[in-house]
Amino acid sequence: MQRILGVGKVFIYKSSIGLQESRVLWDYQDEGFVEVHQIPPIERSVDGLVETKEDISVRQGIGLNDCVFRNMFQFKYMCGLDTDEFIMPQPTANLSSLLHAIQQSLSPELKSTPVGSYLFQTVDFLSEPGYDPRPDLSKPWYTHYLRYRWGLPVRSHGIHAKIIFNPRACKALFVHR
Repeated sequence: MQRILGVGKVFIYKSSIGLQESRVLWDYQDEGFVEVHQIPPIERSVDGLVETKEDISVRQGIGLNDCVFRNMFQFKYMCGLDTDEFIMPQPTANLSSLLHAIQQSLSPELKSTPVGSYLFQTVDFLSEPGYDPRPDLSKPWYTHYLRYRWGLPVRSHGIHAKIIFNPRACKALFVHR
């Protein structure tokens, strides 16, 4: 999906992934479209402790910072997303044309100001009640991604957002906000 939206390269930071998931990535790695980096798991002094949300947040920060610093001079814009997330470039065809359209809509004073980031409010799409998330193998493979059916209303309080940022101009980053 990222390639369809005009993304040039995808970096995946993983702490654990199975052989089946790795096989999916191999072809994309061979093409040079995906680069995979290993993040070590959080070490626990007590055996048997389950990974917490805080552990996941720490690892996301490590991966995002590593990705930014490795690639800040290679890419003009970057975005931190989970593998099940994407930014729909409506009403344009791809993310590059979306950013261009936003830039063109700015006032002349703002056009001369470097943009550090573009903020996009998220919309969550959930499956129908009773839906089984496993793909129905009797249906064409390309419909499996479209398994979500309805969206939650846009939040009126707080904001959950994703950003596309200029790694050389932004002041702060986040994955989930």
